[in-house]
Amino acid sequence: MFNISEKKQQQKATLEIYSQKMGGGTGIKTNVHLENWAHYRETVELYFKWKKSLPKVLVWGVVVPVITYGVVVSDFHTADEDNGRPKKKFL
Repeated sequence: MFNISEKKQQQKATLEIYSQKMGGGTGIKTNVHLENWAHYRETVELYFKWKKSLPKVLVWGVVVPVITYGVVVSDFHTADEDNGRPKKKFL
């Protein structure tokens, strides 16, 4: 079993080796929080859990895009009417 000082020395040695690999031996100090975030970002598939919720999927995947499309098309038709142009057909 390691005591605290031995564990800290081991972590410091590991960090120095890692810093030399990443910084090319320039003495760069890495940010632990940034490195953790980068690790989670690169391995997101291991930590992501899909929570199956059909109502949320339907709302955000179908209803919101359909409503957004309707609002945008309506705005185009209003602009066409205001400027005396014929309405364009979408889809």
